[in-house]
Amino acid sequence: LGGNTWTPIGYYASSSAIYPFRGNVNGNNCTIKNFRTSGSYRGLFGYVRSDTDADNDILIQDINVEANVSGSQYVGGLCGFICGYSKKIDGVQHYRCNAKIQNCTFNGTISASSSDSYVGGIAGIAYYTEINACATAGRVSGTSYVGGIVGDAYSASSSSSYKPIVQNCANSALVSGANVYVGGIVGYAYYAIVRYNVNGGCIFGNSNYIGGIIGYIAKSTSVSYCLNAGTVNTGLNEGG
Repeated sequence: LGGNTWTPIGYYASSSAIYPFRGNVNGNNCTIKNFRTSGSYRGLFGYVRSDTDADNDILIQDINVEANVSGSQYVGGLCGFICGYSKKIDGVQHYRCNAKIQNCTFNGTISASSSDSYVGGIAGIAYYTEINACATAGRVSGTSYVGGIVGDAYSASSSSSYKPIVQNCANSALVSGANVYVGGIVGYAYYAIVRYNVNGGCIFGNSNYIGGIIGYIAKSTSVSYCLNAGTVNTGLNEGG
Protein backbone atom coordinates (compact mmCIF):
# COMPACT_ATOMS: atom_id res chain seq x y z
CA LEU A 1 0.00 0.00 0.00
CA GLY A 2 2.97 2.27 -0.54
CA GLY A 3 3.37 3.31 3.09
CA ASN A 4 0.11 5.26 3.01
CA THR A 5 -2.19 5.76 5.99
CA TRP A 6 -4.72 2.94 6.17
CA THR A 7 -8.33 3.35 7.27
CA PRO A 8 -9.20 0.01 8.91
CA ILE A 9 -12.05 -2.13 7.61
CA GLY A 10 -14.76 -1.56 10.22
CA TYR A 11 -14.21 1.12 12.82
CA TYR A 12 -15.46 2.56 16.08
CA ALA A 13 -15.44 6.35 16.03
CA SER A 14 -17.59 6.91 19.15
CA SER A 15 -20.49 5.30 21.02
CA SER A 16 -22.85 6.95 18.52
CA ALA A 17 -20.74 6.23 15.43
CA ILE A 18 -19.95 2.50 15.22
CA TYR A 19 -19.36 0.88 11.85
CA PRO A 20 -18.44 -2.78 12.44
CA PHE A 21 -17.28 -5.19 9.78
CA ARG A 22 -19.21 -8.45 9.66
CA GLY A 23 -18.72 -11.20 7.08
CA ASN A 24 -16.23 -13.67 5.61
CA VAL A 25 -12.90 -12.75 4.01
CA ASN A 26 -10.57 -15.24 2.30
CA GLY A 27 -7.24 -13.66 1.39
CA ASN A 28 -6.10 -16.66 -0.67
CA ASN A 29 -2.74 -16.42 1.12
CA CYS A 30 -2.00 -12.99 -0.34
CA THR A 31 0.23 -10.48 1.47
CA ILE A 32 -0.86 -6.96 2.34
CA LYS A 33 2.04 -4.72 3.31
CA ASN A 34 3.45 -1.26 3.88
CA PHE A 35 0.62 0.65 5.52
CA ARG A 36 0.48 2.96 8.53
CA THR A 37 -2.20 3.57 11.16
CA SER A 38 -2.82 5.71 14.23
CA GLY A 39 -5.59 6.01 16.83
CA SER A 40 -7.78 3.37 18.49
CA TYR A 41 -9.20 0.19 16.95
CA ARG A 42 -6.29 -0.15 14.53
CA GLY A 43 -5.20 -2.99 12.28
CA LEU A 44 -6.08 -4.27 8.83
CA PHE A 45 -9.53 -4.62 10.39
CA GLY A 46 -10.39 -2.15 13.13
CA TYR A 47 -13.74 -3.13 14.65
CA VAL A 48 -15.26 -6.53 13.83
CA ARG A 49 -18.44 -7.73 15.51
CA SER A 50 -21.07 -10.42 14.96
CA ASP A 51 -24.77 -9.56 14.98
CA THR A 52 -26.23 -13.07 14.77
CA ASP A 53 -25.68 -16.42 16.47
CA ALA A 54 -25.12 -18.24 13.16
CA ASP A 55 -22.09 -20.53 12.83
CA ASN A 56 -18.98 -18.80 11.44
CA ASP A 57 -20.79 -15.48 11.18
CA ILE A 58 -17.32 -13.91 10.95
CA LEU A 59 -14.43 -15.71 9.25
CA ILE A 60 -11.14 -14.01 8.38
CA GLN A 61 -8.64 -16.40 6.85
CA ASP A 62 -5.50 -16.84 4.74
CA ILE A 63 -4.21 -13.26 5.01
CA ASN A 64 -0.59 -12.24 5.54
CA VAL A 65 0.19 -8.74 6.80
CA GLU A 66 3.61 -7.05 6.71
CA ALA A 67 3.41 -3.58 8.21
CA ASN A 68 4.23 -1.21 11.04
CA VAL A 69 1.00 -0.75 12.98
CA SER A 70 0.70 1.76 15.79
CA GLY A 71 -2.13 3.23 17.80
CA SER A 72 -3.30 4.14 21.25
CA GLN A 73 -5.62 1.24 22.19
CA TYR A 74 -7.12 -1.94 20.67
CA VAL A 75 -4.37 -2.57 18.13
CA GLY A 76 -3.66 -5.78 16.23
CA GLY A 77 -1.86 -6.91 13.11
CA LEU A 78 -5.10 -8.32 11.68
CA CYS A 79 -7.83 -6.97 13.99
CA GLY A 80 -7.84 -4.30 16.64
CA PHE A 81 -11.11 -5.57 18.14
CA ILE A 82 -13.04 -8.72 17.19
CA CYS A 83 -16.14 -10.03 18.97
CA GLY A 84 -18.45 -12.98 18.37
CA TYR A 85 -22.15 -12.88 19.17
CA SER A 86 -23.07 -10.97 22.33
CA LYS A 87 -26.54 -9.51 22.60
CA LYS A 88 -29.22 -8.90 25.20
CA ILE A 89 -32.71 -10.03 24.13
CA ASP A 90 -35.71 -9.47 26.41
CA GLY A 91 -33.39 -8.90 29.34
CA VAL A 92 -31.39 -12.11 28.75
CA GLN A 93 -27.77 -11.96 27.61
CA HIS A 94 -26.89 -14.32 24.74
CA TYR A 95 -23.37 -15.30 23.63
CA ARG A 96 -21.79 -17.40 20.89
CA CYS A 97 -18.18 -18.02 19.94
CA ASN A 98 -18.81 -17.64 16.20
CA ALA A 99 -16.03 -15.31 15.04
CA LYS A 100 -12.81 -16.84 13.73
CA ILE A 101 -9.38 -15.78 12.49
CA GLN A 102 -7.58 -18.64 10.76
CA ASN A 103 -4.31 -19.22 8.90
CA CYS A 104 -3.20 -15.58 9.15
CA THR A 105 0.24 -14.13 9.80
CA PHE A 106 1.73 -10.83 10.86
CA ASN A 107 5.33 -9.76 10.36
CA GLY A 108 6.40 -6.29 11.45
CA THR A 109 6.04 -4.02 14.45
CA ILE A 110 2.93 -3.26 16.49
CA SER A 111 2.74 -0.72 19.27
CA ALA A 112 0.03 0.82 21.45
CA SER A 113 0.54 3.72 23.81
CA SER A 114 -2.54 3.76 26.08
CA SER A 115 -2.21 2.66 29.70
CA ASP A 116 -4.51 -0.29 28.91
CA SER A 117 -3.15 -1.04 25.46
CA TYR A 118 -4.94 -4.25 24.41
CA VAL A 119 -2.42 -5.02 21.69
CA GLY A 120 -1.59 -8.30 19.96
CA GLY A 121 0.21 -9.62 16.91
CA ILE A 122 -3.04 -10.94 15.44
CA ALA A 123 -5.74 -9.22 17.54
CA GLY A 124 -5.79 -6.63 20.30
CA ILE A 125 -9.01 -7.99 21.82
CA ALA A 126 -10.76 -11.25 20.94
CA TYR A 127 -14.14 -11.77 22.62
CA TYR A 128 -16.07 -14.97 21.84
CA THR A 129 -13.58 -15.62 19.04
CA GLU A 130 -11.42 -18.51 17.86
CA ILE A 131 -7.89 -17.77 16.64
CA ASN A 132 -6.45 -20.82 14.89
CA ALA A 133 -3.17 -21.55 13.10
CA CYS A 134 -1.89 -17.96 13.15
CA ALA A 135 1.67 -16.68 13.57
CA THR A 136 3.43 -13.46 14.54
CA ALA A 137 7.00 -12.29 13.89
CA GLY A 138 8.72 -8.98 14.56
CA ARG A 139 7.86 -6.95 17.65
CA VAL A 140 4.73 -6.28 19.73
CA SER A 141 4.85 -3.58 22.40
CA GLY A 142 2.45 -1.77 24.68
CA THR A 143 1.71 -1.03 28.30
CA SER A 144 -0.82 -3.60 29.58
CA TYR A 145 -2.74 -6.47 27.95
CA VAL A 146 0.04 -7.27 25.47
CA GLY A 147 0.23 -10.63 23.66
CA GLY A 148 2.21 -12.14 20.82
CA ILE A 149 -1.05 -13.42 19.32
CA VAL A 150 -3.80 -11.63 21.27
CA GLY A 151 -3.76 -9.04 24.03
CA ASP A 152 -7.02 -10.08 25.73
CA ALA A 153 -8.99 -13.30 25.09
CA TYR A 154 -12.26 -12.93 26.97
CA SER A 155 -15.66 -14.47 27.67
CA ALA A 156 -18.21 -13.36 30.27
CA SER A 157 -19.41 -16.96 30.68
CA SER A 158 -17.80 -20.26 31.68
CA SER A 159 -19.84 -22.21 29.11
CA SER A 160 -17.55 -24.02 26.67
CA SER A 161 -19.58 -22.84 23.67
CA TYR A 162 -18.85 -19.22 24.57
CA LYS A 163 -15.17 -19.41 25.45
CA PRO A 164 -12.59 -17.82 23.16
CA ILE A 165 -10.08 -20.31 21.75
CA VAL A 166 -6.45 -19.65 20.87
CA GLN A 167 -4.91 -22.75 19.33
CA ASN A 168 -2.20 -23.99 16.96
CA CYS A 169 -0.53 -20.57 16.97
CA ALA A 170 3.14 -19.57 17.06
CA ASN A 171 4.86 -16.39 18.14
CA SER A 172 8.47 -15.52 17.40
CA ALA A 173 8.10 -11.77 17.96
CA LEU A 174 9.71 -9.90 20.81
CA VAL A 175 6.84 -8.97 23.15
CA SER A 176 7.26 -6.15 25.64
CA GLY A 177 4.96 -4.40 28.09
CA ALA A 178 5.65 -1.51 30.44
CA ASN A 179 3.04 -2.71 32.95
CA VAL A 180 0.94 -5.84 33.64
CA TYR A 181 -0.50 -8.76 31.61
CA VAL A 182 2.17 -9.52 29.02
CA GLY A 183 2.38 -12.96 27.37
CA GLY A 184 4.06 -14.69 24.46
CA ILE A 185 0.71 -15.97 23.19
CA VAL A 186 -2.00 -14.20 25.26
CA GLY A 187 -1.60 -11.22 27.56
CA TYR A 188 -4.79 -11.76 29.60
CA ALA A 189 -7.05 -14.83 29.39
CA TYR A 190 -10.51 -14.81 31.00
CA TYR A 191 -12.66 -17.96 30.63
CA ALA A 192 -10.50 -18.89 27.62
CA ILE A 193 -9.15 -22.08 26.03
CA VAL A 194 -5.46 -21.88 25.11
CA ARG A 195 -3.91 -25.01 23.57
CA TYR A 196 -1.29 -26.31 21.13
CA ASN A 197 0.64 -23.03 20.96
CA VAL A 198 4.37 -22.29 20.82
CA ASN A 199 6.21 -19.15 21.86
CA GLY A 200 9.79 -18.63 20.76
CA GLY A 201 9.96 -14.87 21.25
CA CYS A 202 11.62 -13.03 24.11
CA ILE A 203 9.16 -11.55 26.63
CA PHE A 204 9.94 -8.37 28.55
CA GLY A 205 7.88 -6.72 31.29
CA ASN A 206 8.44 -4.16 33.99
CA SER A 207 5.71 -5.24 36.41
CA ASN A 208 3.54 -8.22 37.44
CA TYR A 209 1.96 -11.03 35.46
CA ILE A 210 4.37 -11.71 32.63
CA GLY A 211 4.51 -15.16 31.01
CA GLY A 212 5.96 -17.10 28.13
CA ILE A 213 2.51 -18.35 27.12
CA ILE A 214 -0.01 -16.24 29.11
CA GLY A 215 0.58 -13.20 31.26
CA TYR A 216 -2.46 -13.67 33.51
CA ILE A 217 -4.86 -16.62 33.73
CA ALA A 218 -8.33 -15.88 35.14
CA LYS A 219 -11.71 -17.59 35.62
CA SER A 220 -11.17 -21.26 34.76
CA THR A 221 -9.06 -20.63 31.67
CA SER A 222 -7.65 -23.95 30.44
CA VAL A 223 -4.10 -24.20 29.12
CA SER A 224 -2.80 -27.39 27.51
CA TYR A 225 -0.08 -28.64 25.18
CA CYS A 226 1.74 -25.32 24.96
CA LEU A 227 5.49 -24.76 24.78
CA ASN A 228 7.52 -21.72 25.71
CA ALA A 229 11.03 -21.68 24.25
CA GLY A 230 11.64 -17.95 24.73
CA THR A 231 13.18 -16.09 27.63
CA VAL A 232 11.00 -14.21 30.12
CA ASN A 233 12.43 -11.09 31.75
CA THR A 234 10.29 -9.17 34.19
CA GLY A 235 9.61 -7.75 37.63
CA LEU A 236 7.71 -9.67 40.30
CA ASN A 237 5.44 -12.42 38.97
CA GLU A 238 6.62 -14.29 35.92
CA GLY A 239 6.06 -17.73 34.45
CA GLY A 240 7.22 -19.91 31.61
